[in-house]
Amino acid sequence: MDRLTVTVSENVIARMRALPAKIQSKVLRPALRAAAKPIAAEAKSNIDKDNSPNWPDTGRLKRSIRVRAAKRRKGVVGVRVVTGKDFFAGETFYGAFREFGHKIGKRTGNVDLGVRKRRRRSAAESAAAGARDAARGVVRPYKFIEPAYESHGPVAAAIAEREIVKGIEREART
Repeated sequence: MDRLTVTVSENVIARMRALPAKIQSKVLRPALRAAAKPIAAEAKSNIDKDNSPNWPDTGRLKRSIRVRAAKRRKGVVGVRVVTGKDFFAGETFYGAFREFGHKIGKRTGNVDLGVRKRRRRSAAESAAAGARDAARGVVRPYKFIEPAYESHGPVAAAIAEREIVKGIEREART
């Protein structure tokens, strides 16, 4: 998924740069969370619209959609809309398979080719493994988060901008 870019006026940017880094993240984090909530709500409603024959509707996946903090990096603040703790993790790990699609079966291992374990494959063995892996069936994705992002991206950007301005004004008063 692409990143959501929020554009604000030069005045707001100048006011943000005047704040210390710790206060900047204190302003940005709640603003970005508020902006991601409509995307999460739309993703939940997209699950109902899906009617995918391959995925039973227990309601667990819908309940697991969350807005979580992005991985920490110095100078970067972000949030993500994920299922459960993260994609491919927890009770709703299958949400990632549903969102991104997957291949059927297991990858070809050395044992499948008659090669000793922990031995590097020759070029011919690698080609044989590649051919076997290419023949695996593909399950197409039933996207529910990406369409929500695409449809509510401009709304989320506007919410983020509004909340950033509110946060700057709140911090200026204190």
